[in-house]
Amino acid sequence: EVGHNAAETPLTVPGATEVANNVLALYMQDRYLGKMNRVADDITVAPEYLEESNGQAWARGGAGDRLLMYAQLKEWAEKNFDIKTWYPDGNLPAFYSDREGMKGWNLFQLMHRKARGDDVGKTKFGERNYCAESNGNAADKLMLCASWVAQTDLSEFFKKWNPGANAYQLPGASEMNFEGGVSQSAYETLAALNLPKPQQGPETINQVTEHKMSAE
Repeated sequence: EVGHNAAETPLTVPGATEVANNVLALYMQDRYLGKMNRVADDITVAPEYLEESNGQAWARGGAGDRLLMYAQLKEWAEKNFDIKTWYPDGNLPAFYSDREGMKGWNLFQLMHRKARGDDVGKTKFGERNYCAESNGNAADKLMLCASWVAQTDLSEFFKKWNPGANAYQLPGASEMNFEGGVSQSAYETLAALNLPKPQQGPETINQVTEHKMSAE
């Protein structure tokens, strides 16, 4: 389920081609090794990197840096997202995990299912599916989809990363210029949902969950 979807919407934004595939590698590491080894070291300095990047962490970074955005979101969801809120009757499909270190992936799983039109929780969280509709801006869709599924306003996290943005330098200029990323209208749409802001957002995450694997 996750495998075939990792490279698809809603995770893919401009500049994420290789990164979205690497998200699958992180999932496999969590599942079979007990932690995301690939980002375990880098994530320790992720909050500092975000502060230094002045709201353009995506455009300023390479593929390894960009992967941290997804890793932070997953680790935040590990502690702050409960998939059961979307399945109040308790009929939780088997592909969701309640294992420590894997629970954060439930957010990504549901985002993918919603992107394909899954109508679970429709009456509870409104008729509008923010993972299935698009204004043509993949970064807008990623932010709205993640926030809506998490039922949390993740705008601060996305403001720091600004996924999908592109850095370029004009001839003779000393400073980088930036274009693209999450649009102002998407932030307005998100604000209008009146979702609660997190006490500690994904942008504060600086470590990965480690699950002691059973020797089976």
